[in-house]
Amino acid sequence: MYGKNRIAANLNMLFTHLPLIQRYSAAASHGFKIVEVSIPYSESAKNLRDAADQNNLKHTLINAPPGNWEHGFRGLAALKSQKDEFRNSLDTAIDYAKTLGCTR
Repeated sequence: MYGKNRIAANLNMLFTHLPLIQRYSAAASHGFKIVEVSIPYSESAKNLRDAADQNNLKHTLINAPPGNWEHGFRGLAALKSQKDEFRNSLDTAIDYAKTLGCTR
């Protein structure tokens, strides 16, 4: 599916001096063919898909929204008080995954 290069560029960790959208071209220029964006929600799914398509990149992984990252949330599933937000986060993740063509 991805050829011989099976190493994905994690765009939340690499090229952090660039805005997220510009990290796609940076990844492509370094020879990556696949990317993961563990927390892609700062940009619309369409914009991310367009950036990937323009750079011949495929998405391999995203995570569901973790909650309010700035306030220390690193996930919602274990927090009974966040039950509704967790359910909504899954809907958001599914929408993004479908748009990005991402199965993980």
